[in-house]
Amino acid sequence: MAKNFHSAHAYLAFEKELKNIILVLTKNVISACGYSKDTIKSCLIQRLVAHSLGPYIQLLSRRIDQNIDIIPPPGTIIDCQILQLKIGSGVIKLTTGKKMLSLVEFFTHWGYNLLAIISGRIPKKECGPATLVFGTSSDNLFVDGSDHQFVKFCRFGSVSPLRQATRLIVQSYSEKGTFTDKAFSYVHQPISVLLRQVRLGFVNRIFLFLQHLLLPFHFIFSLIRFPLHALIARDFAYVRIISVMGREKAIEAIVDTCSSCPSQPLWAHTQHPFSTHMIWYAQNWRPIAYASDSKLSDIPNLRWIAMDNHWIWTEGFKEYLMNLLPEASFHVVGPLMWRLPEIKAINKGQIQITVFDISPFSNEFATSIGQMRNYNSPKHLFKFIEDILVLKKILENKFAFPVTIKLKQKRGNNLVYDQAYMEFIQQLGQEGKIIFLPWNTNIFSLIVSSHVSIVYPYSSPAYVANHLKRPAIYYDPTGELLPVYEKTKWVNFTQKPEDLQKFVIDLINQQQEVYQEM
Repeated sequence: MAKNFHSAHAYLAFEKELKNIILVLTKNVISACGYSKDTIKSCLIQRLVAHSLGPYIQLLSRRIDQNIDIIPPPGTIIDCQILQLKIGSGVIKLTTGKKMLSLVEFFTHWGYNLLAIISGRIPKKECGPATLVFGTSSDNLFVDGSDHQFVKFCRFGSVSPLRQATRLIVQSYSEKGTFTDKAFSYVHQPISVLLRQVRLGFVNRIFLFLQHLLLPFHFIFSLIRFPLHALIARDFAYVRIISVMGREKAIEAIVDTCSSCPSQPLWAHTQHPFSTHMIWYAQNWRPIAYASDSKLSDIPNLRWIAMDNHWIWTEGFKEYLMNLLPEASFHVVGPLMWRLPEIKAINKGQIQITVFDISPFSNEFATSIGQMRNYNSPKHLFKFIEDILVLKKILENKFAFPVTIKLKQKRGNNLVYDQAYMEFIQQLGQEGKIIFLPWNTNIFSLIVSSHVSIVYPYSSPAYVANHLKRPAIYYDPTGELLPVYEKTKWVNFTQKPEDLQKFVIDLINQQQEVYQEM
């Protein structure tokens, strides 16, 4: 059993434990600072999952290494750094450090908002309402030092709250670059910045100021009565701020990304006078499944997402999320890569194969992020690349034409990734065996100019290829996977090296127009 124990088993075991936690919360949670018991409970469940899932899986992994029963017995204490979870009871206890840190978090954000209230001024010109954007990395905001591609995506892309926004205030911790649209601003604290700009009027701003001054007393009182409120201390600092700006119609919409799917602010769990949106910039959210036992599960965090609208790539992913989030709305708009497609002609005179890998990491790191039986191990990625290099030779012998292998990494180099693998692919690039592309290369133009894309399971570029009607193959170098992916005309799956070779040869043969002129 231990050999075949993987993430699906761990997630299902965690879900059973979560039921105990929910029962205890339902019995003991209290309302606070204007938020109902149900709202606070929903937010707390989400935070508890985010904080305890990783430590729970790490415990299971250690028990496997110790050759003892994988599932811990009732009464076992799991140390989640900021809290302790008692297995079988649903009892959660916060550490003293977390309680103290919660006060720091609360007063830091309370102070930001206080300064925004008292420094608010009548703008020199009417600013108008704004759409607030969170969760977008600086690498996507500024490409080659300019926000041109990001602005173009927002203004002409398929995400209507971005396209129709009067102006956008975008969270960014790097504001260096060329700005191409005056309606876009990049700031550290979008909510506080907007609060300074809102035309509240003198009386309304004074009233908000007095309410905000009383807020620490309400928060501390609630913390004494129910210490778990410390997990959402930061959110309490925004009581009334969001509702006031919503009432004044200062907020058109709030847009976040799937990077924040483990946790949303407290106000997102209740009714709000504006729409909220989550942009899914990746499609790969189903846990790996293995043919050895065919056990399936979902990532526990997903069913607790508190966003009104979800912007996604495919109909299949829509159906998957609808089962987890039945009250949300879904918009299928194709790949969301923070840039618009660029169409390029396919290369003549050569066969071009684009390869999309996944940066490998250690078993320890995999466990820390909730993955057991580490499929993204260096061993597997080495074989993935080596099998493709063999494919290259076979294709050149068969078609008597050069074969170009372009490798597009999923992410840039990072110390958490296996450095031997990074050095390996860089060496291949230096030797001319592959063309090593930067991780931020435009995927649209890359795929559309390729004869076939080979993708490590189950990375999202396969569905970019599907959108562009270009063939893609998920290649499993281990032969262990159960093919759990959205099957389409353009997305295929194979495992054995010889099957991969046959598949690619057949695909190229089907593209007669590609090499007729070779």
